[in-house]
Amino acid sequence: MSKKVLITGACGFVGGHILEYFLDKTDWNFVIIDKLSYAGRLSRIRNLSNYSEKRVRFVWHDLSAPINDFVKQEIGKIDFIIHMAANSSVEDTIKYPLRSVYDNVLATVNLLEYAKVVKPKLFNYFSTDEVYGPAPLNHNFDEQSWHRPSNPYSAGKAASEDYCYAYFITYGVPIFITNTMNVFGENQHPEKFIPTVIRKVASGETLPVYSNKAKTKAGSRFWIHGKAVADGLLFLLNGKAKPGERYHIVGTEKNNLDLAKKIAKIIGKPLKYKMYDFHTSRPGHDLRYGMNGEKMAKMGWCLPYTIDEYLEQTVKSYL
Repeated sequence: MSKKVLITGACGFVGGHILEYFLDKTDWNFVIIDKLSYAGRLSRIRNLSNYSEKRVRFVWHDLSAPINDFVKQEIGKIDFIIHMAANSSVEDTIKYPLRSVYDNVLATVNLLEYAKVVKPKLFNYFSTDEVYGPAPLNHNFDEQSWHRPSNPYSAGKAASEDYCYAYFITYGVPIFITNTMNVFGENQHPEKFIPTVIRKVASGETLPVYSNKAKTKAGSRFWIHGKAVADGLLFLLNGKAKPGERYHIVGTEKNNLDLAKKIAKIIGKPLKYKMYDFHTSRPGHDLRYGMNGEKMAKMGWCLPYTIDEYLEQTVKSYL
């Protein structure tokens, strides 16, 4: 039978990719909760090529407030919850750290309180590699690694993970957690790295590249396209995820400077850049993140799209 899925934050960049992929690959119906903050646009989902008013219902709600009876009625009965709504701007939460408490922690607890009552079959908390803190060279964290967040954003995500697990243990809410890394793709907010690189290269401006203190080595991230994230999440929802477990949806590691050079080559213009001491210029910024993807691989999931396959398509969409 067709399932009904509640997705929070689907008007954001990653949520939009997941909704589009799920609409294409399943016959499920969806309810979207979003407060339409700086990163959320209703047009993002309504402009999807496969958007259907019969399958997608939008409900405006700010999750920093509890889900009231009216919103519950608007949502109706659901099978799955995918909780993606978050304030993902590291800079914003550094400047206003309480925003990570309200938008990430309190919002998650309010949704958990709702889930405790409506009893979904599965509840996914969508998290980040940043909860583990900086990864040493040649070391990737596995699902049993400790939380060592370095900034208010990652601290808020780590605290939300802990609340999710506590609700699984205490109340039996069927939580599973997914951690992923830097997601890229079409329609991303312009503050993010790849849109920034495209903008700087296209206009001939100098790109700041975060580096070590000696300004000799650029930072490194794992990159994954939004469609690949959606594929991994759908794999888990289709009978693979177990409540109480954590899963890493892992992409491909790229040095940020090398990635910028590749983008410049696609655009056909030179890259002007300047290395910046990563911690002085942005406190709480980690030079490298890294996660181990062996657990998902052993379960039978492999990365369907690499960064190289989709980078050119992504760059051209922005141009």
